[in-house]
Amino acid sequence: MPRPSLKSTRTDQILDALEICLVRYGLEGATQERIAEQAGLARALIRHNVGNRDEMLRLGLERFTRRSDEQLQALFDELPDNGRAQVLVDWLFDPRYFDAHAVRVLESFSNWAADRRDASALVVSWTERFIDALAEQLLLAFPNSKASDRDTVATSIAGLYFQLASLSALGPTQSVQQRSAAAGRRLLAILS
Repeated sequence: MPRPSLKSTRTDQILDALEICLVRYGLEGATQERIAEQAGLARALIRHNVGNRDEMLRLGLERFTRRSDEQLQALFDELPDNGRAQVLVDWLFDPRYFDAHAVRVLESFSNWAADRRDASALVVSWTERFIDALAEQLLLAFPNSKASDRDTVATSIAGLYFQLASLSALGPTQSVQQRSAAAGRRLLAILS
């Protein structure tokens, strides 16, 4: 009887190693050799399971955006009915929930995607889904608000979040986090 395929398990193992290497070494330093070493696999198995470097990065980006969508939905599922928007803003900018690892991985994927139309479309689409999801939560919290106001507030909160994310590699940013959270809460006042 033939052995079951390990391709799915190995692919996840390789993509996990890719993310670790992107955080440790950046986009240029995340070589197949380093990824293979981190995954504990021979380089030939990397190519066999995920293809060349660009194919591996594309698979990694697709998995990253899919997981991010799932994590965002899980966050929304935990929001209380009362004070939903305020809690969301607090959580988005709370250092206990801020995932600097994910931010650095996304930054590397975005840099790689900049010169690739199909890959950049994935990043843009993910960003639009993030903003749209925020706007949906604002609709639940402020059902009588105007759609254009919700879109403006959602886009502004996302912009604050991504600005804070861009600073995460520099170390603790408590002051910026606090200011961003305060700005997000003030933006919510537009919808009241």
